Amino acid sequence: MIEKEEFLKKRKKESMRDAFGQTLFDLMKKDERIVVLTADLAPSLRIEKIREEFPERFIEVGVAEQNMAGVAAGLAMAGKIPFICSFSCFSPSRNWEQIRTEIAYNNLPVKIIGSHSGLITGKDGFSHQSLEDIALMQVLPNMVVVSPLDALETKRAVEEIIKIEKPVYLRLVRPPVLVLSSENDSFEIGKGKILWQSEDFEKKEKKRKRVAIFGYGPLLSQGLLAAFDLVERDFSCRVISLSTIKPIDEEIVLETARGVCQIVVLEEHQKIGGLGATIAQILSERLPLPIKFVAVEDKFGQSGEPEELLSFYRLTKKDILEKILNDDD
Repeated sequence: MIEKEEFLKKRKKESMRDAFGQTLFDLMKKDERIVVLTADLAPSLRIEKIREEFPERFIEVGVAEQNMAGVAAGLAMAGKIPFICSFSCFSPSRNWEQIRTEIAYNNLPVKIIGSHSGLITGKDGFSHQSLEDIALMQVLPNMVVVSPLDALETKRAVEEIIKIEKPVYLRLVRPPVLVLSSENDSFEIGKGKILWQSEDFEKKEKKRKRVAIFGYGPLLSQGLLAAFDLVERDFSCRVISLSTIKPIDEEIVLETARGVCQIVVLEEHQKIGGLGATIAQILSERLPLPIKFVAVEDKFGQSGEPEELLSFYRLTKKDILEKILNDDD
């Protein structure tokens, strides 16, 4: 788990895209089945070195995401492990039908890398801010959906998704983000983890209100800051990272939810169809509880600095606290 004082003091940032590109490069040295395709975005996905070192296993399709998905499906049928690399606003958004029909339906081990997801893409504006991609991908049968916590977890996620013979959507963000995991942390597809919890959370003392915060990706840094504040206000709190959105770790969701007075789900995505909707479905069937959502409320993005956008769309520590402290919300 994260150490509170170390987190507040360090505030180190690293690039998820850099971690992805370097890890994939290293894996290609060991596994000749890996083939990389991109839609004219090699520099942005940090895969230029792969093009230079492995030109026979690098395919530039140009601005043709639909064709890229089809070519990848064919390569997978021939025994390769294709990685298709683009911005998440183009892949899976532009080529969703090809991903559905040619990749997911056939349960092919194509790895779909969607960079520049969420709001913090920033000044590129709504056309490049994908806030719908998780909903699009988790609805597809056979599809695995992963949104890493930070650069370190991105490295581990790439190493793990290569091992499974299923299609995977890996969601990355553009700017460097806070490092929330450590070198010793493990990563397992389908498993959530406790990022932080107050010392008394498992004691379930009735005199302290117990709150569970769920989320994924870099936005969980805001959840941690809110949790630290809540403990000072006589709350007991646990923060859970669900980096694998599908298949979701139902066990940790249900175990954490038992006995809490509030559940809050954070995501840099539309509230409709995201992680919150999945958790709500699980709890409605197994453990009915009210849930609060800190997510994008049915709006498109816009241009701005990442911090400005998180504030405008009410995705900050302050907004999390308002949700929790306002019992009438």
